[in-house]
Amino acid sequence: MTQDPLKQRPHLLVVISVAAVIVASLIAVTASGAFFTSQSSSQLRVNADRIQNWLNLYSESTDPDGDTGYALRSGVTPPTPAATGSDENLAVDLGVLSSNNVTFNRVFTLKVRPSLPAGNQVTVTAYVLPDPQTGRQPIRSIGFSPLSPGGGFTNPCLMNAGQKYQLNLVVHIPPGQAGSYNLGIRLTLTYAGYSGSFYQYLIPVKVAR
Repeated sequence: MTQDPLKQRPHLLVVISVAAVIVASLIAVTASGAFFTSQSSSQLRVNADRIQNWLNLYSESTDPDGDTGYALRSGVTPPTPAATGSDENLAVDLGVLSSNNVTFNRVFTLKVRPSLPAGNQVTVTAYVLPDPQTGRQPIRSIGFSPLSPGGGFTNPCLMNAGQKYQLNLVVHIPPGQAGSYNLGIRLTLTYAGYSGSFYQYLIPVKVAR
């Protein structure tokens, strides 16, 4: 009697089961319209390296240097920093705006690790992902600057090992587009000679008018 080839090779069942779980997970993530903070790296290096080995993100409550002066959430009493958490757990709620144009300086900070896996510089770039429900993107300017009350909008930004910058942005929501927005800020990191795609953080951002 001819035996079932899967019974002859039980390890094939394990491989097939694992593949099915991975495919199901990918479908679930693709179907979701929600933004969440995540980090990813080149698939060739995913087991050996992570973006946290290169760059860290901080809010006022998690800042290891004790820096203050972070952007506050609009329309909230008592004053509350807009950002919470750090690294892949960082999230931003800019609150409810009372005017069309609002500038937020030092929404969060980013600090390059003092010792890097390769080289001594990285390039960080910020992109804004639109609200998945409306397709709108009300952040008009976004960029980086050294720590200062005034801010700035350099983007992309070349940073040295151990250097700390802040992220600044301007939100523009005219009365005709009032509502709640769920956006995403994607930070990508590359370095000289890097042969992969990029490392990234994906930060959820809420804002309303």
